[in-house]
Amino acid sequence: MRYYKTNSINHTDSARIQQLADSNKYFILYTNNGAFALSNITVNNESLEGNLSSLDVEHSKYLNPLHADKNSFLAKYKDTVLYEVHLYTSAIGTDSSRINIPFKQFTRMDVYDLDKKHTKKSKVGSIVAGTLIPGALAIILAFVALSSLNFGGFNFHF
Repeated sequence: MRYYKTNSINHTDSARIQQLADSNKYFILYTNNGAFALSNITVNNESLEGNLSSLDVEHSKYLNPLHADKNSFLAKYKDTVLYEVHLYTSAIGTDSSRINIPFKQFTRMDVYDLDKKHTKKSKVGSIVAGTLIPGALAIILAFVALSSLNFGGFNFHF
């Protein structure tokens, strides 16, 4: 199992949004009307402009993390989850497909990233369990097999 952290902050600015847009992140905008994909982003000093559309199905799986870190995800979704940026706005939702929101109206931004600490612990735990459980099972089976052996008329029961 892999884990991600949200890296939540309560404000953002044009430089940070531009950097994330240049990194080909998938933007998800939360409004009073729900969550939307935000694409074709244009940034100026005062506001963020972009096109709203329905979320891709794979991006709708991790919309509500329970914690700041140690949120689990399946490895097959790493190229989805680890490229998401979640923007929350106090702006009233719009029916328009093109929006323009001043940065001061964003109440939170989450930039999902790999939680290396908890992912590493999970991998170590999997390796230990994957090694110990079959080894213990082999010892038990060997013990059961030996306990029913009959050597030259002598029965050995352990």
